[in-house]
Amino acid sequence: RSCTLKDPFGHVWFLATHKEDLTQAEIETRAAELFRQMKG
Repeated sequence: RSCTLKDPFGHVWFLATHKEDLTQAEIETRAAELFRQMKG
């Protein structure tokens, strides 16, 4: 889950729930798969 908030001073904040810890290799693998899916 995530959301974006704007405070009274105009600052924009992005909040997200931490779901899992990933190794650098897992991050790279998932990113590559995401980009592959986006290319179609």
